[in-house]
Amino acid sequence: MKKKKKFLFSILILTTATVYSQSSSLIALEKTRESIVYIESEIQTAYKDKPFLIKNPNGSALGLVRPVRTGKFRRVGTGVIISESGIIVTNAHTVNKATRILVATSDKKQFQAQLLFQSKTTDLAFLAIAISGKKLKPVHLADSDKISLNDKIYTITSSQFISGTISQGRVTGLGEKTSPDLLLPYRYDLIKTNLNIYQGDSGSAIFDKSGNLLGILTSAETNSPYGSFAISSNRIAYAYMVFLSNNQK
Repeated sequence: MKKKKKFLFSILILTTATVYSQSSSLIALEKTRESIVYIESEIQTAYKDKPFLIKNPNGSALGLVRPVRTGKFRRVGTGVIISESGIIVTNAHTVNKATRILVATSDKKQFQAQLLFQSKTTDLAFLAIAISGKKLKPVHLADSDKISLNDKIYTITSSQFISGTISQGRVTGLGEKTSPDLLLPYRYDLIKTNLNIYQGDSGSAIFDKSGNLLGILTSAETNSPYGSFAISSNRIAYAYMVFLSNNQK
C-alpha cells in the first residue's frame, strides 16, 4: 500500500511540474506579442497587355501595338521588433520592390515604415518606424548556436485564419553556414522546423520556452507537407551589427 501511495505521489509531482513548465512558457510567450508586427507591402508593377492591330482608314495594317499598363499588388508578412527605437527585422522577399510599406503594431495602430536594408542572399530586411514619445518593446535574441535537434520551439502565427495562435514545434534540422568567411561569429545559418508556414507567416518569430528569439521563418519545406526553415537569430544579430557599423561611418 505504501508503494502505491509513493507511486501516485510521484505521478502528482511530475504532472504538477509539467503544468507549471507549460504555464511559465505561455506567460513568457504572451509577453512577446508586443514585439510582433504585421507588415503589408504595396508593389507597383508594369506589364504588357495583349497586342492589337492598328489599321489605316482604307483597312491596310499599320502595325501591332502592345500597350503597357500599371498595376498594384500587395504582400503580407510579419516582423519582429529588435530595437526600442523602432527597428524591425523581416524577410527581404516580403518588402522587395515595395513602393509603400505599412506596419501594424500589437495595439492595431498602423505606421508607414522606411526600408533601411535588404539582402536577397540572406532574405533579411530591416525596417524602421517612428512612434513619437514611445519606446517599443524589442525581443531578446537567444544564442541560436546552442539549440539542438528535437528542441521545443514556439511561434505566434500571423496567417489569416489562425492569426495570433501560439503553436509548438521542434527543431528537425540545423544548417551550418556556407559562407567562405570562416570568421563569421556563428555556426548555424538556418533552422529546420516541423512548423507549417502559411501566407502571412513569413518573418514570424520562433522562440524558445523563455520567449527569446531563435530566428524568423523564411520559407516552407517544398518536399514535405510539414516543415519550414528559419533564419537563425545569430545570423540576424550579425547582419544587424554590420548594418549599424556601416551606417556609423
